[in-house]
Amino acid sequence: METGIIISNIFKYFWLICFVFGLVGFLILHLKIRKIVKENNDTDEQNARLMKFAVWYGICTSFPYLFLQVFQLLGNGKMLFFIFSLDFSNPFYVLSIVTLFLFWASIIYFVIIKDGAEIMARYSTVFGMQANKIIIKLLYGTLVLVGILVLFTAGQFINEAIPVIERLTDLSYA
Repeated sequence: METGIIISNIFKYFWLICFVFGLVGFLILHLKIRKIVKENNDTDEQNARLMKFAVWYGICTSFPYLFLQVFQLLGNGKMLFFIFSLDFSNPFYVLSIVTLFLFWASIIYFVIIKDGAEIMARYSTVFGMQANKIIIKLLYGTLVLVGILVLFTAGQFINEAIPVIERLTDLSYA
């Protein structure tokens, strides 16, 4: 029973957990970048561009999770899988979808269009990936396409599994 409660809380507050991890990652990234800015020989303009990108990267990879959590709770979603319900009659579900599309649009804009991939490639040790900007753009573009594909196709499978998962984790009694 204890395990069921723990799992049900993880499922219920999954987006909040992602937000916390994203925020911690952002803070670590910010500290690493501040150290690099102090030690490198880049121009002030390049350093400002790096800092600005890091802030937007942190915001765009953290705060959508907070919004998803709030909309899940306000929309009476019992667990993280509510996002696959395709329940467009629920305004909080619609806001969740809008949040996801804004998240994906921000990734496309900052990494691909504004060439944040070049910054990520140049300071690859900070961003945790050893790749050139073409690979980074392809990776992030692929992640966005897969996210959209999963969002609109996984619902039929997830919706059938939700009652089983609820019974296994006692979510209906939590």
